[in-house]
Amino acid sequence: HKIFDLLNQKILIHNYFPAACTQINDILCSMLDLLRFKPGGYTLLLQGYTFLLFGQLFQNHFYSEAPALSTQKKVLHLKDVLTFIDEHYAEDIRLSDLAACANMNGNYFCRYFRELTHRTPLDYLNYYRVEAACEQLSYTNKTITEIAFDCGFHDASYFVKVFKRYKNITPSEYTRADF
Repeated sequence: HKIFDLLNQKILIHNYFPAACTQINDILCSMLDLLRFKPGGYTLLLQGYTFLLFGQLFQNHFYSEAPALSTQKKVLHLKDVLTFIDEHYAEDIRLSDLAACANMNGNYFCRYFRELTHRTPLDYLNYYRVEAACEQLSYTNKTITEIAFDCGFHDASYFVKVFKRYKNITPSEYTRADF
């Protein structure tokens, strides 16, 4: 009965499983080994492991009710906005750009975005930019000012202030930190 709910998109399988649940990890490793080595009869073995996997997922309740269709549509709108941020974070992005990406007016878009992410759109954008800056700080020899501009900040001192708000250290402390 749960398989039909899954096929009809009434439930969603979790994409994270506790480390303590070794049965699922063992089943997945066995399936990957079968795909890698392809011994005789491996397709039947894969089918068997698939049933075992779903049995474990359902037995351990690693699923949840699917959101209502209206929530799914909201998530799809949000996906477009997040993709836009991912592709354009280094550019000058205005709230109106993000709202237009979701085909909404600015005021409604802010409420909608916050409802789904628990952040304002500009807070999320700055957070994303800081994460991108962390990657550059870790893997390039660029100056902090260059990285600030590469990540969409127009003022290095503002970048340092925003960076410290999210990371609790400055960018220069971050480059010296041993994570």
